Amino acid sequence: MESADSKSKVARTRRGWSLPLPRNLTVALLVLLGLFVVLNYTGMQVLMKKWDSDSNYGHGYLIPFISLYFVWLKKDELRRLRAQASLWGLGLFVFGVLTAFLAMPLGSAVVSGLVIVLMVNALVLYLGGGKVYRMLWLPALYLIFMVPLPQPVHSRIALPLQHFASMVSAAILDGILGITTIREGNVIRLAGHSLQVAEACSGMRSIMGLSALGVAFAYFWDRPLWERIFLILSTVPIAIVANICRVTGTGLAYDLGYEKFARGFYHEFTGWFVFIFAMALFLLEAHVMSRLFVYDRGGAAASEAAADTEEAKA
Repeated sequence: MESADSKSKVARTRRGWSLPLPRNLTVALLVLLGLFVVLNYTGMQVLMKKWDSDSNYGHGYLIPFISLYFVWLKKDELRRLRAQASLWGLGLFVFGVLTAFLAMPLGSAVVSGLVIVLMVNALVLYLGGGKVYRMLWLPALYLIFMVPLPQPVHSRIALPLQHFASMVSAAILDGILGITTIREGNVIRLAGHSLQVAEACSGMRSIMGLSALGVAFAYFWDRPLWERIFLILSTVPIAIVANICRVTGTGLAYDLGYEKFARGFYHEFTGWFVFIFAMALFLLEAHVMSRLFVYDRGGAAASEAAADTEEAKA
């Protein structure tokens, strides 16, 4: 027989994060969140400095808000779940604390970002348990998009993209548009002008930003899983195509004498325009796929209802 005191302790609950958490877990939540903020304050500053200085990762500011919006959409389902602490989550959080201490002297945006993602996932798992984490794993892991790639990895990806963009753009300018060009590595030489395809013009900015938005779009897209995965993977070639259009357009602007559109502010502005163009291509692809692959969901639902009726009669 359980005592009245023990029953009252179990019954005393309060809501936190829209979840019916026992009071001791609420206190644990406050303590752990405070520890999380203290340990990652410096790391967050390092991460934000990277977002400010590297346009490839400027979208990092949006990622936490998108992740929180994913959680907000699950609020009704979360209210119906009872949180159960997981020791696995506590172990991951302790590991994250130790890693945060080791990462402080490094001043690395990559390590700091990964520590933050690890500790957020650990907190969700520890305070919510397996059921809650299975519901929130995507919002928790979505934060990985705010973490920059290690510089060696970034360079190994960007360099081939630079070569490919300069090669294809030179071919389009010379072979299709009839503009005489000579390509020397990442430099496209036109009549009296030299167009250098720098690392900033490799297309990495569009790839990183479009991939993050692609995952968010696929999360809301009410289509089969294979279509969502295909759409997410297609963000890479779409971003590459859009960047080739930018490089080709810059070369065309040089040839037509509109050099101001190929330098300075105008050139930076075209970078944002290219991203919008890539996003438009992405949405067009989603629209075409939804038209090409039509599923008779009403018929399937009717069949299931009929089957249920037959089972009930039997």
